[in-house]
Order: sequence, then structure tokens, then C-alpha cells
Amino acid sequence: MTTLDTLYTILPGQLSVVTGLPGSGKSELIDQICVNIAMQKGWRFAIASFENPPHMHIAKLAEKVVGKPFFDNDGEEKMTVDERDYALAFLNQHFVFLQSHDGAPSTVQSIIDRTKQAVMRMGVRGLIIDPYNYLEMTGDSEHQAISKMLTDIVLFCKSHELHAFFVAHPAKSIPDDGIPKGQHISGSAAWFAKADMGVTVHRRGDDTQVHVWKSRFKWVGKI
Repeated sequence: MTTLDTLYTILPGQLSVVTGLPGSGKSELIDQICVNIAMQKGWRFAIASFENPPHMHIAKLAEKVVGKPFFDNDGEEKMTVDERDYALAFLNQHFVFLQSHDGAPSTVQSIIDRTKQAVMRMGVRGLIIDPYNYLEMTGDSEHQAISKMLTDIVLFCKSHELHAFFVAHPAKSIPDDGIPKGQHISGSAAWFAKADMGVTVHRRGDDTQVHVWKSRFKWVGKI
């Protein structure tokens, strides 16, 4: 991931908005970044992931820790039992999943409340919300609801020295080059305005590109 270091770095107290077309690898990129930071810096992360059941997400994270498939995969060497046990122990120390056990829809406030507990219990430094459209929001309009949601997350990150990753899908209308950016995210211009770092993951065939479309501070990243 060293090719990203001059473009995109992670600071506590900031919000990263990550977008891209379906299947482009948004979640995979965030997972890899968080595993790297956990291994190199000892950070702990809280995850609100609505599209991956925790047991499947843990398997994906374990593959990034070990560098081998968790399951059999077209003849590739699968991780050993010892490697699996090491990865699971590492993930248990550095990642916690924010599940809604009562089946009620998640709201930003419920995620903030559960993350506060993880901060006090584990010393969590990062929060992943993937994707935002599973959250229940209230407001007179979609724009107002999204703007308030992002404001609440930004203030929470600043007050607790967290870095939050927010995955947001683009609207149906995308630019001519096919690469969506902050202004193309569905629902509100607040996605661009309130992000500290804005990133697009884009695939062209077998080539995966990472585009940085916003960096609030020039010493953190560059477009």
C-alpha cells in the first residue's frame, strides 16, 4: 500500500468518505488499510458492516492478516490452522463488530453509542460504516438528514480522536469518464463538503485505481 502513502494518510479526528461503482473494491481497500494500521500502529477498529455477516467479514480480514485464502480457492495454498488461529486472535484484539442484536434498524446515534463503549472498553481508534444507506435517517429532506448524520459523525470523531471511514454509493448519473467522485454521491452535496478525505476506488478491467478527490489538509494527502 506504499503507493498510496503520498496521496492518502489516516489521521485521528477525521472523516474519510469512500465511493465507487458496485464491485469496485471499496470495502476491500478499507479493510486492507485498517489491517495494515492495526499491524503497524496497534490501532483498534469498530466495524458497522451491513452487507457482510461478521463471520464472513472476519474470514476476509484474516486473509489480509496472513496473505493466504481462508477457504480453498482454485488450488491456492490455504492458510494453515496455526495461521488461522493467529489471525483470529489478532482480529479479536483489534476489531469489534457493532451488531444490532434486537433486529432494530441502525441509526447514526446507535452506532455512536456502541462505538463509545468500544472506545472505553478497547481503546478503539477507527470506525467503519459500510455502507451508509442501511442507516435509518430522519429529517425534512434527504439532504438535511445526510448533512446532520455527517455532522454528528465528524463531531464524534473530533471529540474522541477517531478516524471514521464512511462508504457511500454514487448516484445513477456519473461523469463521462465513468469515475464517480464526491459530488456524484447519492443524496447530498454534504458528502463532499464534510469529508476530510475523499476517495474513489475504480476498476478498469483487472486494473484497480484509487482516486483522491478531496484532502482538506495538504500535509495529509493530495488530489
